[in-house]
Formats: sequence, structure tokens, C-alpha cells
Amino acid sequence: MRERGEAVPVTRSLPSPEGSQAETRPWSYWIVGVTLIVAGMLLRVLAARGDLWLDEIWSMNLASRVGAWHEVFTSLHIDNNHYLTTLWMHASGGTASERMLRLPSLAGGAVTMTVILLRPMGIARREAIVWLFLTAFSPLMIQYDSEARGYGLAVASSVSMVWMVGRYLDARRRAWLLGIGLVACAGLLAHLTFIFALMGALAWASASWWRQRTPDFRPWGLMAAFMAPCALLVMLWGLDLRHMTLGGGPGYLLWTVLSAIPEYAFGLPHGLVPWLCPLLAVAAGVAVLRLASQRKPEWLFFATILCLAPMLVLVAAQPRSLAPRHFMVAVPFLLLLASRALSHATRGRVAIKLVAGLAFLLCTSAANADLLTYHRGSYRDAVAYLGSHSPPGEATLDSDQDFMNLTLLAYYLPRYPATGQIRYLSFPYGTGQAPFWFLQIDFAKTGGPHPLKVRIPGGQAYRLEKVFPHGGLSGWDWILYRRI
Repeated sequence: MRERGEAVPVTRSLPSPEGSQAETRPWSYWIVGVTLIVAGMLLRVLAARGDLWLDEIWSMNLASRVGAWHEVFTSLHIDNNHYLTTLWMHASGGTASERMLRLPSLAGGAVTMTVILLRPMGIARREAIVWLFLTAFSPLMIQYDSEARGYGLAVASSVSMVWMVGRYLDARRRAWLLGIGLVACAGLLAHLTFIFALMGALAWASASWWRQRTPDFRPWGLMAAFMAPCALLVMLWGLDLRHMTLGGGPGYLLWTVLSAIPEYAFGLPHGLVPWLCPLLAVAAGVAVLRLASQRKPEWLFFATILCLAPMLVLVAAQPRSLAPRHFMVAVPFLLLLASRALSHATRGRVAIKLVAGLAFLLCTSAANADLLTYHRGSYRDAVAYLGSHSPPGEATLDSDQDFMNLTLLAYYLPRYPATGQIRYLSFPYGTGQAPFWFLQIDFAKTGGPHPLKVRIPGGQAYRLEKVFPHGGLSGWDWILYRRI
């Protein structure tokens, strides 16, 4: 007979025969897992090299405006202020290297993969290995685990919170409640989209309590754990969110943004995205319905974080700009559903597992290679080129995006004193001659072809001089034109 307070597993998946056999050889599980974490971190460290792009520099500029740390919450009032990242940049004093600025995100990536190895939701070891494999090499995860933004920390907090909720539901130890509250607060301070994971965990915990109503499972502890991030959210609303302005960005089509998530999460070929994305959406829906038919409360978590919570936020906020990164906290759990499906489909079929793994690495290699080669832009090289190829007295420049390009130039030009006094001119140019250089931005990771000649307002013609490429979802190509 069960003793009062004894651990009662209520959400743990039933181990398969293959998983049971793996339980007898834990050393192989840990060796493979640690190897995948090392490989994933190596990719992230390499991706953390290269130039800062607009949003990272913008965050640096915000951090330099505050005099004391508490002003991060009381004086900035813009959506580009990711609290923990801005605090880290403020502490750096504006002199840290790119890798040092991106260190919190790198740490978040390490935490995410380590927690996956601890098997959140009690998943089988083979499922955890597949999930870790997908996470370690996913271009989308590598992108934001190596960028000086709040998304990597928010993802780490969401995976950690889910692991802690599962442990509490299994063991009912109060220490896990404290961890849930602290990690949830850290997730909100990392990025406000963490609210997707918070809503999902709350739905899962509520369903688990309703299904397993026993004298030793009282809801008050769980309520207290989730009240901490809710209280923090109310405080943030009073200090900052109700005054917040949106920084803006390019327009978007919702389908384009949503289809880019599986494209970069799994490295899908771009031409097959319109066909594969609906199939993946159906497969994810079937996986969630299967959990529901098995009466596993975690189905509510997946349904909430992948669909219900983003839909509610989009309807309520109606953002003017949207990008795949705004759904990052849901991406590891999309990978988890995929790992469960792959583990189930390839059970006992070693050859199929190897083929599927090689296919995934092949698909992701192109996106990862672009990011590791071109990073988030070649802005330093462009500024150096402007300085060395401008004729005497002709170091003048205009562009098609004043705010974006001026922010980058203001950051990089002081770091190259040899470039001289490059002057930025805006149309109309008055009685003077049109600028010698003209910069265009290309957000698409196409590499061209770009027009060989362009004509700017006022009629002056320019010919293509050089393209400075970028890789990944952040940044852009700088296309430099010389006056004819």
C-alpha cells in the first residue's frame, strides 16, 4: 500500500521494450548525450562569432542610456528591451566583445540541451536522444542560442520549467515548486514570449491535478508557484509594459512567418516548404490528439504552447511586425513531438534511424554553413571597404533604410578611424552632388542576383560595386553601389 506523500508518477510515459533495455545501459545514454551536447555547443560557439547586427546594437544603445540597473525596467519602454540581456549589456559597460555579449545565450543553449538529457515529462531515453540530436543541430536553435538577445534564455527557462513541473507532479516535493517559480520569473525577464510556455505549463499542471485529485496532491503549492511569475508580470505592466512602444520592422504574411519555423527548425528545402509544412502541422496535431486519447494531461501543454497561446496573443496584440523568433519558446517542444514520432516510427530499425539522421544533417548543413560562414552580416568589411575605396573628398553615402544603416554605421565607423570622415547624406541633397556611394539592404538570404544598376531619387545612376552577404535569419546583405 502506498504511503502518504510517496511519489506517484502521473505524467511519465510508459517505457517501451527498447527504452527498458536502454535503462540497463545508462552509461551509453550519457556518453551519447554528452557527445551531442558538446557538438551542439561547438556549433553555437562558432555561430557566436562575427559582427553584431541591428537588434543587438540597438540593445547595446539602450543599455548605454540607463544610469542604474533599475532604469532598465522604468525608463526604456520599448519592445527591443529584453530585460536580462539589457542588464548584461549594461554590466559590460559597452566594451565587451561580441562573444562576451552573446555569452548568456550560449549558456541558455547549454542549459536547454542538458535539461533535455534529464528527460522532461519522463520521456524514454531513445526519445530524449533523438530530441537532443534535433536540438543540437537545428539551425533555428543554433541561431538564437548564439545571439545577444533574450530568446536563448527564454527557451532554456521554458524547458527547465517543464522539467520541474514534471518532477513535482511525480514526487510532490516542495523544492520543485520553488524552482518552478524562480525559473518562470527568469523566463519572463528573458523575453515576454515566455508567456506561451507559462500558459502551457499552467494548463498541464491544472489538468494533472484535476485528474489525480488525492489527499496528498493539493493545488495550493502549484498555485503559489505560478503566482510568482504572474505577480512579476503585473509589476512589469505597471513599470514598463503599459508605456511600451513597438520598434517596428518589415511587414509580414502570417503564413510566411509560420512556415519559416519548421523550415529552419528542421532544415527543410525551401522549395518543399509549401508542401511539407501542412503535413508537419497535421502530424503535430495527430501527435497531440494521440496523447489526449491516451488521457495524458501533457497534451494540454502541447496544444496550448503550440497553438492556443500564440493565437490568443496574436489576436490580442495584433503586432505590426512578426518573425519566427517570436515563437522560439515553442520550437523545442515541436522538436519533442517530432522526436517522439521518429522514435515510434523507427523502433528497432537501425538502418532507417541512420538514414533519417543523415538526411537531417544534410538538410541542416546548408543553413548552418551559411550562418557559420557569413554570420549576421559583413558590416565591418563593408565599412573598411568604404574607407579604403572612397576617393579624396568623396566619402559620402546614402541608403534605402536610414535608421537601420545609420545605427550600424554609428557603431562600426568609430572602430575604424582609418576610414576618415564618411558622411551620410539624405535626399534631397541640396546644391551638392549626389553621394558617391549608395547602400541597399536585402533581407533575403539569396546572394543575388542584384541589379547591376540602380537610380535613386533625383535621377543619379549607380552601378553595382560589391555585395557583403549574411547568413541565417538575422541581419541582411549590404549591397554597395558606386556613383556613375
